[in-house]
Amino acid sequence: MSYIQCTPTQPQLIAVDRLEKSPLNARRTAVKVGIAELKASLLAHGLLQNLVVTDKGDGVYRVIAGGRRLEAIHSLQADGKLPEDFAVPCQIVTEAHAMEMSLAENTVRLAMHPADQFEAFAALIDQGESAADVARRFGIEESLVLKRMKLACVAPQLLAEYRSEGMTLECLMAYTVTDDHRRQVKLFNSLQNWQKRDPDAIRAALTEKMVESGSKLARFVGLDTYVAAGGATRADLFGNEVYLEKPDLLHKLAAGKLDGIRKELEGEGWGWVEVDRDRDDDTVHRCGRLKPQLIGVPAELVDLKSRLDAELEEVADDEPDQQQALRDKLEKVESKLAAYVGFDPTQKALAGCFVSIGHDGTLQLDQGLVKPEHRKLLAKLLGTTMAN
Repeated sequence: MSYIQCTPTQPQLIAVDRLEKSPLNARRTAVKVGIAELKASLLAHGLLQNLVVTDKGDGVYRVIAGGRRLEAIHSLQADGKLPEDFAVPCQIVTEAHAMEMSLAENTVRLAMHPADQFEAFAALIDQGESAADVARRFGIEESLVLKRMKLACVAPQLLAEYRSEGMTLECLMAYTVTDDHRRQVKLFNSLQNWQKRDPDAIRAALTEKMVESGSKLARFVGLDTYVAAGGATRADLFGNEVYLEKPDLLHKLAAGKLDGIRKELEGEGWGWVEVDRDRDDDTVHRCGRLKPQLIGVPAELVDLKSRLDAELEEVADDEPDQQQALRDKLEKVESKLAAYVGFDPTQKALAGCFVSIGHDGTLQLDQGLVKPEHRKLLAKLLGTTMAN
């Protein structure tokens, strides 16, 4: 018979298959939350507290304190992680004291303050434990351990405020977007009372000079490019956001990328190229537009498209398979023709492009724009058809 050791007062080892929950247990409402954590703790640390039972002399012991521990042990046995003859230390009491002891255990026991738990996890990590090891031993997610460790790194003054109920947990979380204790405390002392109770206001103040990774500029440059250039990031573990801590570098990288696009377009022969991070709708809408043309397309490709178009016209409606076959061939031809769509070089010299960044961070390129002062000249000299 195997068992977990502990140090109770006058315990008696009793096999789990001889235990059942007592009707005298004060906790009548089943509490399923935390069973996974309890199972992990039992495997990692053993049973840290005796079960309390009554004995009617029929060979079955009724558990009046420790019902959740018994449920966790049964579950571990079902999982094959504990043997069937598993035994646990129990303290036997009389039925006369059973209800009172059960009520005392469930009423008097206080949960550890979250701040103490933060620091306890951090202490385990300092002793060489990994976050994954701590998570496994306590039956919780590794991400939760990392978050609690992050909270333990907040300035001691702010932790003290939290312990004394001068700050909510949500506000404490907001301060973790920076590791700078001086900055955390300075902000706390500068905030008005209502702001000290507003996690969004705290987070906004601490990230005022940072840029969110979801911003259009960050997406345009790319997080990998920014980091490769020496940019630092700050992850908000509680807000699921990543902040870029060097906005000046981000702006420099964006300007460099836009300038490279400008030079490439100028090299293609456009008469002018304007670049702005935000699209100037007034400028774009005032311009006319050149229509793209087929340039340098092989004659045989054009002939093939004409022939397929004609064949499709002649196919009867009651021959859907033949129609679909012709459409498939046309689709392939049109795909090849798309590679020859462009602008006449002579026309490009009198037209231009407006380069900007879309709201989603993608390049926004308006090509073939003709400024009002050039529209009549271009139409007269080249007979160009322009869309307004």
